[in-house]
Amino acid sequence: MNNSRGDLIRKARTARGMSQENLAELMNVDRSLISKWETGKALIPDHMFERLSEILDVTDDTETVEEIIEEKTVSSSKPERLIPNVKNEDVIAVLLLCMSLILGPLGILLALLTFAFSLKWKLSKPVIVLSFLITLLIGYDILVLYHYGFFPLHIMVR
Repeated sequence: MNNSRGDLIRKARTARGMSQENLAELMNVDRSLISKWETGKALIPDHMFERLSEILDVTDDTETVEEIIEEKTVSSSKPERLIPNVKNEDVIAVLLLCMSLILGPLGILLALLTFAFSLKWKLSKPVIVLSFLITLLIGYDILVLYHYGFFPLHIMVR
């Protein structure tokens, strides 16, 4: 083993985010000795390597260190978004547009059905008010979308 133990210690230490000083404090040795071990300028005694293995949770097997480094990299990376490059504003805009497209025709249909099948003004009055409120809501949605600059038709064209 030329310097495989030193490389193992260095990789495991850096994978854990430890400095040479931190490791030296845990081992009760000088920081320069850790540096010599890692660079191969000094051999690591077996009893010290056992202590290092306990602290860094490694063995002589270099694959173990690669797994530790891989686990550290995977756990520290940011979680991926399910749909990349989609902003929350775009989602809100699409939802408002869908709501407008559903409620608009529904309001008009309600008004037409009221006039077509109702002979009494008293029965149709609440439906007309409801249709008017739905139409106002649609207009407000479109106004808000336009005001904030994300009228969502560009999303569907992409």
